[in-house]
Amino acid sequence: MDNDVLKQMIDVRRKKYNTTKLTRRIVIELAEFLDMPPMDTVQLLENRGIAPKGSVKWFKWNGGITEKHIEQAKQGLLI
Repeated sequence: MDNDVLKQMIDVRRKKYNTTKLTRRIVIELAEFLDMPPMDTVQLLENRGIAPKGSVKWFKWNGGITEKHIEQAKQGLLI
């Protein structure tokens, strides 16, 4: 997928959720669309320069993206 398309998808979600951050919820939604595991999605975004360097480490250091996070995002409970 083209970088510009990925950036647009992230921007739409940032506006939707009123954030400037790359949140777990945004990653989970992108991962579902791309049919990839969420942490692989973060790695893809970081490798392409779409997510800041260190994003993968940040998520790992802060609990990763768990099945519980995925469940909460699908239920609309995770911001």
